[in-house]
Amino acid sequence: MFLVATGCWLWIASAQAQEAAFLSGVEDMPLMPGLAENLDTTLVFDSAEGRYVEAYAEGRVTELQVAEFYRASLPQLGWYQAGLNTYRRDNELLVIFASPISKDWTRVQFALSPVSDTTAANE
Repeated sequence: MFLVATGCWLWIASAQAQEAAFLSGVEDMPLMPGLAENLDTTLVFDSAEGRYVEAYAEGRVTELQVAEFYRASLPQLGWYQAGLNTYRRDNELLVIFASPISKDWTRVQFALSPVSDTTAANE
């Protein structure tokens, strides 16, 4: 009984930790359950115009699941959809690009940048 309860507690703690995961470099950008961030490829750069972040994550999810997850969760954080796979909040633009690596494995690129005059004119 003790082992079962301990195993159950560890599973719950692990599930909660996975639900609360965020991308490094973007403190309020949720990491979809099922994805794991590749920290070795994360780039963060602050400039006078704003912050630039490029991050990658991979996991056993589909492109459609990625799109649906971020379409549902980002508006709750103040982002609105500005185009296909593109979101905007204040003076920042976020592009999320999911591409299959194999039949059941997907890589997701997150690119955050300041909105430029050119970008704003194209919306």
